[in-house]
Amino acid sequence: MGDIKTKFIKVIILLVFPSILLCQDAAKQGTPIELRNADILDVKGTVREFNGNVLLIQGNVTVRSDKAIQYMDLNVADLTGNVVITQNDMVLKAPHINYNGNTRIAISDGGVELKDKEITLKAEFGKYSTETLIADFEKNVTMWDGKSTLKANYGKYSRKTEIADFTENVSVDDDSATITAKKVTFDRNNRNSFAYGNVVVKGKFSNVVLTGDTVINLSKDRYTKAYGEPVLYQIDTIKTVYLSSTFNASQPFLTDSGEVVKYDFDTLSIASDTMESFRNLGAEKYIFTNNVEMNKGNSAAIAQYSIYMKNDELINLMGKPVVWYDSTQLHADSISISIPDKKLRAILAKGDALAAAREDSINIDRINQINGDYIRISIEQDTIRKIESYGNAKSLYFSGGTDSDEGAARNSSDSIIIDFDLGKVYSILWLGAIQGEYFPLIMFEADPQKIFLPNFRWSDKKPKKREILIN
Repeated sequence: MGDIKTKFIKVIILLVFPSILLCQDAAKQGTPIELRNADILDVKGTVREFNGNVLLIQGNVTVRSDKAIQYMDLNVADLTGNVVITQNDMVLKAPHINYNGNTRIAISDGGVELKDKEITLKAEFGKYSTETLIADFEKNVTMWDGKSTLKANYGKYSRKTEIADFTENVSVDDDSATITAKKVTFDRNNRNSFAYGNVVVKGKFSNVVLTGDTVINLSKDRYTKAYGEPVLYQIDTIKTVYLSSTFNASQPFLTDSGEVVKYDFDTLSIASDTMESFRNLGAEKYIFTNNVEMNKGNSAAIAQYSIYMKNDELINLMGKPVVWYDSTQLHADSISISIPDKKLRAILAKGDALAAAREDSINIDRINQINGDYIRISIEQDTIRKIESYGNAKSLYFSGGTDSDEGAARNSSDSIIIDFDLGKVYSILWLGAIQGEYFPLIMFEADPQKIFLPNFRWSDKKPKKREILIN
């Protein structure tokens, strides 16, 4: 009977005495960590060891684990085995957690998972503050909320603001696009994202890829803005069918009918200082501002301002635009490029328009020219088929042949229509108020520019084709 009383008194001392110490330390260290349950309790000085169904409480924070070592003087608990920390709607799980009751920070280095309402955050290493409600995770960080998945080497998430900051090898995946970048800030309140450093945005249901240094996406407004040399790529697949008996490709695709299909890619690229995207229902528009450069197939363009209306398959260029197509270049106050079915079909130049072509590779100063208020270039099967000039139309055409036949004709009329066959001029038709003059070779051989049209312009700043340097 005496032994039972002695053991009972010891248990009371073990339970009460630490609580007294906790109360003494509370004034020094803030709210203490309190023991609510444990199957086995062992006390060694200021160190308490709990085993089995451990339950600790600090304010609105509840900690459960298989085992815990509490350092009373430090107000720190080392928790192992099925550790679960809950705080309101937040649940933090890990095999091992060190919890500091003074800083209110929980640290795990053996894998950690945080769940808060709709979001789940995982990583190999994690730190969570029950005071600031901020989680700092490292190594193979993943966060998803049912709509988007974010992955990175480092991730910070605030339960208070619902803003996530992810850095290093960041990828964001949702139902419409995939984003990769060096850094991404994602606001769950409005689903806006801010991506920085080597940003690549790939559309899942379109053939559009956007690259740049900074990309801001406002989800609810369906608006995107890109800075830092942004480039928009529209990748179009071209299918060519060959008879299997006449074509031997290294990597062909064989159809059910036995035909060999080869796939090429025709890419439209538009670069500028700034790009904006407006994706309204039924309409998708891209605006490019300053130093615009465009490439598609054997065409290229420059301008200071451009609007690409994707649904209308139309590109408008303003601000001293220049368009190149093969050996022909086009200048005007504004230029529109029509690309129905993703194929370049027509180019329309408005206001002081000039088309010029350097077709003589030997006499490069002899440049054929046509100008007018409006110029339209029609294209079929990637070849210019017709050039039409309307309103104060003028033309200068250099004729070849023997030295005696060489010369230049300069004409003006209300309109001029030039037809091409196999890329060469087939016929020229002048209509209305026709005037003309002919210059023999001797009059311009030394300086062809002296007979050029008054508003002649020429640019050698044709932009180079851009390659998509992404995986």
